[in-house]
Amino acid sequence: MPHAVILLVESDTGLRRALHLLFMARGYSVKAYAEETRLLADPMREEAACLIAEHRPVHVDGIDLLRQLRAAGWQRPAILTTADHSAETELCARGAGYAHILHKPFAHHVLLGLVDGVLPLGLG
Repeated sequence: MPHAVILLVESDTGLRRALHLLFMARGYSVKAYAEETRLLADPMREEAACLIAEHRPVHVDGIDLLRQLRAAGWQRPAILTTADHSAETELCARGAGYAHILHKPFAHHVLLGLVDGVLPLGLG
């Protein structure tokens, strides 16, 4: 059975690498990007089962990223990570279609649990 593909957008190299390894150890395939523009240019994004994106990445805000993916027809679950704890950010993220908003810093097992929870059984 093929592994679920997770799209990961995280500008922090160390965190991106740690999360990549964490999800691979759990049996997921991971496409990790430092910049959301690279994700948007990757035609393989259509195959992904889940998106994890940070709120304030380098070029495109994580909320705008999901809006662009949704406008292109991508309707899979998404999780936003953010250091911004404002109600406005939460409202905008939910409005864009994020299933969960996870505040930084976070424990890796919490994010892993959220991903396990949003993906259908048998995809992990």
